Amino acid sequence: MEKTILMVHGRHWKPVKDQLLDLWVDAMRFGISRDRPEKLAAFDAAKKMMVYYGDLSNEFLARKTGKPVPNRVSDRRLSLERLKRYRAEEFGELAYEMLPGQSKWNDALARSVGSLAKLLRLGRPAIELYAPDIREYWNQDSEFGTELRARMLDALTSLLHDDETLCVISHSLGAIICYDIFWKLSRTGEYMHRFGSRKIDFWITLGAPLADSAIRKNLKGFHAFGPRRYPSNVRQWLNIWAVDDYLCHEEELSADFHDMVEYGLTEEIADRKIYNLSVRNGKSNPHCSVGYLIHPETARAVADWL
Repeated sequence: MEKTILMVHGRHWKPVKDQLLDLWVDAMRFGISRDRPEKLAAFDAAKKMMVYYGDLSNEFLARKTGKPVPNRVSDRRLSLERLKRYRAEEFGELAYEMLPGQSKWNDALARSVGSLAKLLRLGRPAIELYAPDIREYWNQDSEFGTELRARMLDALTSLLHDDETLCVISHSLGAIICYDIFWKLSRTGEYMHRFGSRKIDFWITLGAPLADSAIRKNLKGFHAFGPRRYPSNVRQWLNIWAVDDYLCHEEELSADFHDMVEYGLTEEIADRKIYNLSVRNGKSNPHCSVGYLIHPETARAVADWL
């Protein structure tokens, strides 16, 4: 059975699909070659796909801010090349504290406002400043969320039709999109009879805000009871969160979603704390996707799945 890695990027401005996909694959490939070189051939042989909605995010943010879409590929590439200089054992607190503009500001922000969820719940101006696209995802008067979910749905159902062995890796807002679609496929009548028995073999969430109570209240299935509240098509779930990543400040997901294990809907939900050593625009950026993807915890997880 062919192995497929399906990648779902996160929020904010994004480069074009081919450039972003290349960055993600390069980051993961380097991490595996560094830490688990015996799995490199298996990684290269796996099919790699990306659910891309950066064009929609860019269009929304350009309208929202009145700014042109920035070209940030060179800065992302530079960040990745810097990350390649670290040995596996150096991805820790000491190296993190040495980063330029080390992001204690992010932790101060999270402490002062509580969480992204509080901003969302209270409707404070800060959510418009820091994550307007996540707020727009749940805007009932907008097609933004519907269009994002449609792209994930199209990609995932095509793979499930082909009986692929799937590892889904999602970052930031991408984790919310994945959760909603996993629930839809396993719990709604138009899909559950076709896909309800098909499992996503492994789901890795990176910098996911799913632990916030107000965000969970917006997830598909939240108002259902018992097992039906949760998706039933994820075999294993690993959540990786970075210190000072304000988007996933309430870090642990295993406690919040433990009922999925209790009900027998998934075999395991695990959390891993990391230090994200990414530097973007001259400053520490603990939410940056390439810093998550190249990290030894991600490399180990993907290699073990392979």
